[in-house]
Amino acid sequence: MRKLTKDQKHYRKLKKDGKKDIRYTDKPEDRGFFPKVRVTRKPLSVRVKLAAYEKLEDLSKVLNLAKWEVLTRILLFKLPSYASLSESESPCRRYDWLTPEDAEKVQYKGSTGEKQLTYYITSTAWKKLDIHKKLVGMSKARIVQSLILDYKPTSQAVLDKARKAREKEREKRDAYKALSKGEEFRQKVINENKFSKDNPKRSTKHLWINSDLIICHKKGFSQNMWDDEEWEEWDVLAPIAERMLKERLEEQHLRWSGKTAESMLEAEMLAEKENIEREEYGIDYWEAED
Repeated sequence: MRKLTKDQKHYRKLKKDGKKDIRYTDKPEDRGFFPKVRVTRKPLSVRVKLAAYEKLEDLSKVLNLAKWEVLTRILLFKLPSYASLSESESPCRRYDWLTPEDAEKVQYKGSTGEKQLTYYITSTAWKKLDIHKKLVGMSKARIVQSLILDYKPTSQAVLDKARKAREKEREKRDAYKALSKGEEFRQKVINENKFSKDNPKRSTKHLWINSDLIICHKKGFSQNMWDDEEWEEWDVLAPIAERMLKERLEEQHLRWSGKTAESMLEAEMLAEKENIEREEYGIDYWEAED
């Protein structure tokens, strides 16, 4: 049996991997509760005009991406959608693809292209191209060449604006997450008023202050069973419990009145959102529509 070269082994591995559209990223024994998946890649080999190749090369430099990634993006975003979400519970069967019959007549390019494009594109892009070829009756080379030549990249100004909008939205989302989780209040509770029987601020040798701010015995003994030492500990914890109760009532009053740091942050973010929408879309929340 002839021994395969390194390149042949790599080619066979890619060919076997591309038989499925989506695969797991790790081994079955290393998967967590929600295993991660990845999209496989399939080979595409077509000949196009020199102008199409040069444009693809320029797009690759401008976008700082590999040429196969640029071609994959063009196919994904410029071709129609031929898939719907699958009802399967398997994460490796994400889409149900359209299965058209082969076209009776296929239109090829008028001439052979000067440049050969041979890239491993994602299986999703490959599927869309294959289905589009059957539906429109055009060769893959003709479709790829026309898509590249007709592709108009987004201007840098629009990309910068979209990037700033994403960053701003990410900051808002992080602020809302911190707001919903109550990071500052939780840290305050953990650092100052931790509910623990072993916290010296809220406990003594025999007694401790529970979450309801009631002084209790660590072993659950009732007060009629306490000795003099335990009553002395109660005298130490009583003013602490009283101070904590006062702080809790003040915190509740601030929350109800909307004067806490969280509520003020929420009001400020809502006002900022209204200003942004009013400036960009002309929306006025304070002006009634006819």
